Amino acid sequence: MSMNIRGLVASEKWLYLKKVVVKEDIQMICIQETKSNRIITQKCYDVLENNNMEWKHNVGENKEGGILMIWNGSRFQVRQRRSNKGYIILKRVYGIRKQLITVTNVYPGCSLNENLVL
Repeated sequence: MSMNIRGLVASEKWLYLKKVVVKEDIQMICIQETKSNRIITQKCYDVLENNNMEWKHNVGENKEGGILMIWNGSRFQVRQRRSNKGYIILKRVYGIRKQLITVTNVYPGCSLNENLVL
């Protein structure tokens, strides 16, 4: 699932995420615009309700932007992680056939020059 959350500081947003994840049995979530300089590990665990949860957060600038990926580590064997300002890329093995797939979470800044580089 991918979602522009427009700020992930308030507890209500974390509760909303958890509700959607549980209802739809989501195993990976890509979130844009966290607007947070710090993500608390326990909140990521709470969203997936899974001790095998893994996550990666790239902070934005001046509490703008920011991206977060949370996934079930027992369902997705991550082989490679790459991240930089504005993106997170995971290469992972998925499914019975052990297919290698790539998942990318992208949220460019407001600067045209930054977007051209991205």
